[in-house]
Amino acid sequence: MVTNMMDNHVLLNLTKSKPLRIPVNVPIGRVSPPYMEIGATGTWSLSLVTDRDLKGDFLTLHLGGHRWVKLDLICQNRNPAGEGYVSARAGDLPLEPVTGAPPERIHELMKVRFRVPEGGIDAGVTLEFILGDRSHGGPGLQGPRFFVRNVFFALEEEPRPAELPKTEFNWVGAFIVDHLGGSYDNLRALAPSQMERNVEFSL
Repeated sequence: MVTNMMDNHVLLNLTKSKPLRIPVNVPIGRVSPPYMEIGATGTWSLSLVTDRDLKGDFLTLHLGGHRWVKLDLICQNRNPAGEGYVSARAGDLPLEPVTGAPPERIHELMKVRFRVPEGGIDAGVTLEFILGDRSHGGPGLQGPRFFVRNVFFALEEEPRPAELPKTEFNWVGAFIVDHLGGSYDNLRALAPSQMERNVEFSL
């Protein structure tokens, strides 16, 4: 469950800057609540107004498993009552999940795909993705167990242009989020890089 930490006015007023990996022309969507508590299980809404017509076959939301998206959130759109379920809509129209064969690699568990309706999605339509959708009895989605600020989820349109490098997204938009607070289950001490083994140091 998302806690009252998300209502903290100091956290809500922290300034987010666009990460360097997001091109300047890519629209930035809204995340609500705007922060994830470390290790917490909850529900979050990602919303974005499209800045162009979308005529591809699919929309793919990346929550991890990519060299630029390092949150590694386990998600799925196969079982509405399961953990990490993600639903999507374009305006008032629910988007059909595309599931295919069960994922075989870990990075495939960190993205979900939805079918673009026949006729496409017009510019100016609001896309909404519910992470950890509980409307069918699911428990929500669990956030990562580490602190990180100013990271992002990526939304892309598929199929990708043949000339697009494999490391690039066919961008539709991005969602910037912070992972803050939460209870601790371990502590790590990071030694200065010039320290030798078995030599005492202080922090």
